[in-house]
Amino acid sequence: MNRNGGPNGQVGTGVVPGGSGTGGKGKGIGRRRLLITWLLSLAALVAAIAALLISGQRTTPSGPAAGAAAAPAGLAVGDRAPDFRLADLRGTQVGLSQYRSKPVILHFWAVDCTTCRAEQPDYTRAIAGLEGKRPAVLAVDAWGESSEKIASYFGSAHLPGVALVDPSANVFQNIYKGQGIPYTFYIDARGTIRASVVGGESYDQIVANVKLIAA
Repeated sequence: MNRNGGPNGQVGTGVVPGGSGTGGKGKGIGRRRLLITWLLSLAALVAAIAALLISGQRTTPSGPAAGAAAAPAGLAVGDRAPDFRLADLRGTQVGLSQYRSKPVILHFWAVDCTTCRAEQPDYTRAIAGLEGKRPAVLAVDAWGESSEKIASYFGSAHLPGVALVDPSANVFQNIYKGQGIPYTFYIDARGTIRASVVGGESYDQIVANVKLIAA
């Protein structure tokens, strides 16, 4: 047998199975491709997670509006006060949501309501005494009275706030499910109901309820 040959005088190739030949090179290339594919998949996953986080930061409400957005709309204390739009005495559309970030007294009343008239001296005095801390007052006519009638009485009685006209009484009857007036909601700057009262209130009661929504 030749020292460098195989049996019967054949010349050896010098290739050792499992060594550095073409089979080993193929396995190395396959591993690199697998690693590159894994790294690209990982990078795509990281990019997707980052995009979700950024999107969440942009759309998640913060500050006073956050609490209102989380609370369901309803009429119970702690609920978000249902929004609505009505015309004021000049015909301008006014929405409750326009007053977000400011405390609001939503007051349902009527010119011909005797209980409302009896309450008005204490009501007016309590609101006037708040001065710079005065909440916005939206006075919604609950009986569908005419704008002319409301304007005449509202001006002569020097009532505070913005008078809103609702010819169909829809906001009082259907949205706020009113049964009697005066009917008053105390709404904080987040749009959340902090107190509601059916019937007339005394001066002290009005001041105490306003403190619940003070900014």
